[in-house]
Amino acid sequence: MSIQLTISRNITLLSLLGALCGCAATNAAVVGDREAGQVSPVPALRDIRVTGEGDDAQVIISADRPVAYTFYTVANPPKGVVDFAQVLPGAYTKPVEINSGNIKRIETTRFGEGDAAMTRVEVFLSRDVDMTAATDTKDKSTMRLAFVSAPASVPAKDSGAEPPVTASVQEPAAVQSPQPEQSPVLSAPAEPAPVKAADAITAITPRKDFLEIQTSGDVADFKTFRLTKPDRLVLDVFGVRAAMAQKVVPVNSMGIGTVRVGAYPEKVRLVLDAAGDRLPEFSVRKTSTGLVVAPPTVSAAVAEPRQFEQAVATVPATSRKAEQKQPVSSGNPEIESIEFNVVDNVSRVVIATTAPCDVDKPVKSAEGVTLNFRNCTLPKKWQRHLDTSAFAGVVRMVTPYQVKTNGRNDVKVQVKLSKQAPYELRREAGVVYLDIKNPVELDAPRIAEELASPGDAGRAVPAAARPMAASPESQGRKVYTGRRVTLEFSDADIRKIFQLIAEVSNLNFIVGDDVTGTITLKLVNVPWDQALDVILDNKGLGMQRDGNIVQIRPKSKVQTLADEEQSMKKAKERAMELETEVFEVNYASVSDVVTQFNAVKSERGMISQDIRTNSVIVKDIAPNLEDMRILLKNLDAPEKQVMIEARIVEVETSISSELGIQWGIHARDANILGITNVDTGFGGILTGTASTVANSTFGPGLATGITFGKILGGTNQSLDLKLSALATRGNAKIISTPKVVTLNNKAAKISQGQMIPYQNTSSTEGAKTEFVEAALTLEVTPHITSAGSVIMKIKATNDTAGTPIGQSDTPPINKKEATTELVVNNGETTVIGGIYIDSDQDSDTGVPFLKDIPLIGHLFKSSVKKKVKTELLIFITPKILAT
Repeated sequence: MSIQLTISRNITLLSLLGALCGCAATNAAVVGDREAGQVSPVPALRDIRVTGEGDDAQVIISADRPVAYTFYTVANPPKGVVDFAQVLPGAYTKPVEINSGNIKRIETTRFGEGDAAMTRVEVFLSRDVDMTAATDTKDKSTMRLAFVSAPASVPAKDSGAEPPVTASVQEPAAVQSPQPEQSPVLSAPAEPAPVKAADAITAITPRKDFLEIQTSGDVADFKTFRLTKPDRLVLDVFGVRAAMAQKVVPVNSMGIGTVRVGAYPEKVRLVLDAAGDRLPEFSVRKTSTGLVVAPPTVSAAVAEPRQFEQAVATVPATSRKAEQKQPVSSGNPEIESIEFNVVDNVSRVVIATTAPCDVDKPVKSAEGVTLNFRNCTLPKKWQRHLDTSAFAGVVRMVTPYQVKTNGRNDVKVQVKLSKQAPYELRREAGVVYLDIKNPVELDAPRIAEELASPGDAGRAVPAAARPMAASPESQGRKVYTGRRVTLEFSDADIRKIFQLIAEVSNLNFIVGDDVTGTITLKLVNVPWDQALDVILDNKGLGMQRDGNIVQIRPKSKVQTLADEEQSMKKAKERAMELETEVFEVNYASVSDVVTQFNAVKSERGMISQDIRTNSVIVKDIAPNLEDMRILLKNLDAPEKQVMIEARIVEVETSISSELGIQWGIHARDANILGITNVDTGFGGILTGTASTVANSTFGPGLATGITFGKILGGTNQSLDLKLSALATRGNAKIISTPKVVTLNNKAAKISQGQMIPYQNTSSTEGAKTEFVEAALTLEVTPHITSAGSVIMKIKATNDTAGTPIGQSDTPPINKKEATTELVVNNGETTVIGGIYIDSDQDSDTGVPFLKDIPLIGHLFKSSVKKKVKTELLIFITPKILAT
C-alpha cells in the first residue's frame, strides 16, 4: 500500500513539474518571439533587463538557447560591449534609455546575415567603471553584466592655472628658450651610466599593474609632466627614435585610455590620455628593458625604485613572447597582432597570425569592409576597438571579434570607413595586408596638440590650438587667451624675441628681412598673444596669419601687399570673359533677388529682370555667376506655413431668488368718515401673480391670491393677500473656434458676424445710417524661429449684439477683445488672456418702517437675490505645416 502511495505521489509531482515547465516554455516563446510569432531557427535575444541600483545594478541578457559571446570594455565613451556570434537581436532593435545609476542606455546592433550574423549589445555608462561578464550557472542561455568596485586611487593633482614661462636674457645676443616651472612633475631618479644606450622605442605593452615601454637599451634621460583639461601625462624620452608602426596604442586599463606617439629629431614624446575624466597618479621608473609607468600604490615602486626595476626586469623578452603566443586548446591558429598605419596616402591594416589561416574575400557594407579569418581564434587582448580616427586616413575604427560558424571558430575584422574607398587584399609571408586608398580630397585631421611641434617639454599648454585673439568684448577690447609668459629683455634683438614667441606659441614665424632693431621690455605674467601685439604696435609692424604660419612685416609693406593683391584680383577679373545666365525665381520676390545680386556682381556685371517669366538675367564673370547661383539656392526657398487655432470660451452661471407679499383693501359703496370707495395696496413687488384671485393664469414660480371675507360689516368690502416666490438658475457655455492658415511672416485674418445699422442724426448731411460690425475675428502674424517655436502677433475679438436699453430699438455692442504678442512652441496650447466677473445683488422692496420690523417685516416686503458669474478664456495653438 505504501509503495502504491509513493508511486502515486511521484507521478503527481512529475505531472505538476511537467505542467510548470510547459508554462515556462510557452512564456519564453512569447517573450522571445513576441513580434515574429514563432521561434526563429537562428538564436535570438529573448530578454534584456536591468536589475538592482547603483554599483549593485546588473544587466541580464537572455537568449532562446545557449550562445557564445565575447565581452570587452571601451573607455571613451565608457561602455561594455558584448558580441553574440550567430545571434539575432530579436525584438530589441531600438536603443533603450535607462539613465539610472551607472547605466545610461543600451543599444543593440546587428551585423551580417545568415551563419555570419552577429548581434552587438552596447551598455553605455555614465562613468568609467569596471564590468564583468559571466554566464548564469543554472541557465547557459543567460549572462550577467555586473560592476566591479574600483580600488581607491590617489587623485591626480590639478594645479589649476598654468605656470608662467620665464625667459631671462643676460645679453642681447644670447636669448634663451623659456624654462617652465615644473608643476607636480614626476622626475626620474639618478641612474648610473648605462652599458648600452637606448636608440629606439620598440614596443608599448600594457601589463596587469603597469605599462611597459620597451627600448633597445638603457634609457639615458627622460622627463615627465602633467597636463589638464583634459587630464594627460606627457613623457619625453631623449636620444631615441620611434621604431613602432603604431602612432596610437590602445591601453584601456589603469585609467589610461590610449598612448599617442610623436617622433622628433632629439626625442620621442609619449602622451598618456586618461580613459575617463581624470588620470590617476603614476610614477615612471627605469628598468633594464626600458621604462615602466605604474601607480604609486604599487609598494615596490614607492619603497625602492631599484627593487621595482628588478621585479619588472624579471619579465624577459622570451616570457613576453610566450605570453603573447599562448597555446590554443583547440589547436587553431590565432591572431598575433593587428596594426594600422598610413603609407603614401594608403591606409593599411596589417594582421599577423601565429600560423597560416584561410581569409575569405572582403565583404563590403555601408559602414566599411569586413574580413573573415576561418579556423582562427582571437586572444582576449585583441578583443577591443582600435580607434584610428587620429590618423590622416579614411579608416575610423578597426574592430576584431570572434564568431562561431558551422562548428568552427572564425575571426571577423570590421574596418569602419568615413566614406567608401577602393581597397586591395594581399598576403605576404603569412601576414595579411588590407590597403585602402585614401581619397585625394580627404583633409588630414590635426594631430594632437602635444605632438604638433618639438617645443620645450615644460610647456603646459601649446598655443597652436588657440586663436591669436578672441572675439571683442562689450567694451571693444581684445580677449587674449594665450599661455602666460614673463619676458624681461634689455636691448634685445627684435628677431630673437619673435623666435622666442614662436617657441612659446607653437606657431611658425616668418620674419621679413626689413624687420630689424632692438627692444627693451619687461612683461610679467601676460598672455603671449598680448605680448606679441604690444611688440608689433611698439615697433610699427604688422602681422598676417595663415593657419599656423605667421608673417611679420612693417605695416606699410603689409598694406602695400594687400593693395597689390586687390589690384591683381581686379585685373584678373577684368581679363575674364562675361557669360550670360537666366535665373528662374520660384518663391522669392524678383526685386529682392535683384537687390541681392547687385551686391555680388562685378564692376562689369549687368542685371535685369523679367516680370512676366519671373526671371533674372545676369551677365557677369563665371565666379560671380556661381556665387549668385548658390545665393539664389538659399534665398529661393518656399516659406513655411503655420495654422493658428484659437478657442474663445465663454461661461456664464446665474442664480436668482425672489419672494414677495402684497396686501390689498377694497371697499365699495361704504360710508366711513365720508369715504365711500377705498382701494389700497401695500407690501412688496410681486412677480408672476395674477391681477385678481379669480384669474387662474399665473406666471412661473409660486403665485397665490387670498381674500379674507368682509370687513367692517360692509357688503363690498374685502381684505386681499397676494404671495409670489420665484427661483431661477441658468448656465451658459459658448465655445468659438476660429482657424486660419498663413505663410511665415504674413498677416492673416478670419471673421464671422453681422453688421448692425445705426442712425446717426448728428451728421451735417442729416440722418445717416452707419453699420457697426459685431463679429468673431482672429488676426495673426506668425514668425517661425530657428528653434522651431512660433512668435505671434495676435488680435482676437468676439463682439456680439446686446439687448436694447430703454426706448431705443438699437442694441448695444458687447466687446470682448485680446491683443498680444507671444512665443509658443510648435503644437503647444497656451492661454493668452481671460476675464472673470462675479456679481452679487441683494435688494428688499416694501413698506417703510414696517418692512424693517423683525419677523413681521417679511409680511410687508419683497426680497430679490441674484448671483452671476461670467468667465472668458482665449486659447491659442500654432502648428507648423509640412512643406
